[in-house]
Amino acid sequence: MAIEPSSGAFIEAKADRKEPIGLDCIGIYFITVYKSNKNKVTILIVHCVAMQSDDDSCDRLDTEDGQFFDAVESPILPESCSSVYDSAVDSAAAQFAQCSMKLKEFPEISSDENSLSSGVTANLKCKQLELEALFLKNKELSVRREILQKEKAAVLKENEALDKQIAEMKIVVADYETAFEAQQENEFLISDEKLEEVRAERNELRNDLQIAENAISNLQKVYDRLRKSVDQMRQNELLLNSAIDDCRSKYRESEERFVQFTAYANNEIEEAEKKAKEETAMKEATLLELRMKCKFLQLQMETLEKTRHRKNEEIRELTLICNSLLKNTSLEE
Repeated sequence: MAIEPSSGAFIEAKADRKEPIGLDCIGIYFITVYKSNKNKVTILIVHCVAMQSDDDSCDRLDTEDGQFFDAVESPILPESCSSVYDSAVDSAAAQFAQCSMKLKEFPEISSDENSLSSGVTANLKCKQLELEALFLKNKELSVRREILQKEKAAVLKENEALDKQIAEMKIVVADYETAFEAQQENEFLISDEKLEEVRAERNELRNDLQIAENAISNLQKVYDRLRKSVDQMRQNELLLNSAIDDCRSKYRESEERFVQFTAYANNEIEEAEKKAKEETAMKEATLLELRMKCKFLQLQMETLEKTRHRKNEEIRELTLICNSLLKNTSLEE
């Protein structure tokens, strides 16, 4: 089926999020029936969609003659948009009825065209159901518009009440201003005695203020001195802390040295004890050896003494024998 261009109504909202106004989907189909010379039916379906932006308002609607208007920001379809919408729905319904009537006036259509027209009629029935749903949604939108109108009337009443309250407050403020001006005029008529008393009090207050300023200056000086002394004490504390840190480091170094010295001394003592034990063992061994030698020498001396005594006795015996022999020889002579 050929679709010819037409200048049917085209409604388009130029917004970031393309969603239909007040509904999830609104589709208006204008059906135009054209009869050509060859008894062929050309059906043009022009789809009109009204879209809305993120803030639930129609930014712009283009009408059939190319004009456009800005829609009012509202959670439902504005009056200007709804008028175009209602007219589009009515015209779509009328054209749908005309199309259905004209389709019945062509009995000479061929079998192919009959099947095509049956498909078109089925499509048109679907579109009719969509139009009925749109009518119901339009009724809902009208109900919502009436509710908003009632709310608008209530807001207008509240605004009128607030305007009345503002007018009453303006009257009260005007009375207060007049009373304040009168009070100021009465204050300007104060007697000279009161002025003198006020001046005397002012002078006393000035003197008290001067005394207070002097005391504050003295306190400031004392504070400066105390601050200097505190700063000096802080410096001394820092110096003492540094000296304490140095002493601690030196003490730690001395402790480390003492530990090293004690370890070295213990090692030396152990070595000396080992050497002393070795020397004592060697001395005991030498003493034992010397004692053994002494005993051996004593035994040798005893044996030698015994041999000496024996030899002496032998010599004595021999001398006696010799003497006796000499005597004998002398006697014999």
